[in-house]
Amino acid sequence: RPIRRWPEAAPMRASSTRRHASLREVTRRRSPGSVVEPVTVMMARPGLADVAVKDGVEPTMDKVLDEYKGKVRIVFMHQPLSFHAHAHLAAQASMAAHAEGKFWQYHDKLFENQKALERGDLESYAQQVGLNMTKFKQALDAGVYKSRVDRDAAAGTKVGASGTPTFFINGRRLVGAQPVTAFKQIIDEELKKKGKK
Repeated sequence: RPIRRWPEAAPMRASSTRRHASLREVTRRRSPGSVVEPVTVMMARPGLADVAVKDGVEPTMDKVLDEYKGKVRIVFMHQPLSFHAHAHLAAQASMAAHAEGKFWQYHDKLFENQKALERGDLESYAQQVGLNMTKFKQALDAGVYKSRVDRDAAAGTKVGASGTPTFFINGRRLVGAQPVTAFKQIIDEELKKKGKK
């Protein structure tokens, strides 16, 4: 599962949310040297709905990472909605990018181009971020990551990620595009529990 790490992605497991996660993760973090941060924010979202660009989630997550360097990581959980025709294939494409360590570069391309997500568009973005096009096309043709995205979606649904976006902060559910203060309150409580505040 994608966990943001700056500047690139690295696979690992989220210790505090392991009961929710059965897949590899790609972490987004501000402190590449960290191995295990005390707080994990799991983010479930389709990544393709128009509201995703306008909901302010990305700037909010950046602020959280900046303020809690070395203490918080963001875990991405695919939650493609059935009424978005291209959501599932785009999610698979992002995991093909993850296989080459470029999940977040590709993820950002998808968010920048949400009106253009046909197969040809996905291939164009893969070229732009420097993916191996033979491997990328083969992965989409064979549906290599279909089951992984399906498992992500099923896991998210099981733990109540029915709204978009939905967050789990060390397992504590927070629904919708929330202000930074909402995240800070829960993160501070979790850090206090762990004696990290």
